[in-house]
Amino acid sequence: MTLAFTEAPHNLTSQTLHPREMPEFIWTHGDDLCDCTFQRIGEWANPYLARTRRVRVCCLEDRMLDGNEDLVQDIPGFFNDNTGLFEMEPWVWDGEDDMPEHLFMRQTAII
Repeated sequence: MTLAFTEAPHNLTSQTLHPREMPEFIWTHGDDLCDCTFQRIGEWANPYLARTRRVRVCCLEDRMLDGNEDLVQDIPGFFNDNTGLFEMEPWVWDGEDDMPEHLFMRQTAII
């Protein structure tokens, strides 16, 4: 069954469909505008509409999961697909450049 646009559930406003102003801050991964351990920013863009939507998926996920803790597993380890085991210690940075600050701060908080 296909719904007509007028029947589809949506909360679209003129501002949502046709934003007129750029946001004060353009979110980027590692911008530290949130304290989420797994910072993720989803982006959907369409050049033919000249529109981009960015969503702080990490923060949205936290709000969505609040009250549904029985559906979440937070595991104090990293599952290594190569070994099939959980590794309990953070890896040592082995990149050619210094570790990005946003990762360094999160790793320091865990150690």
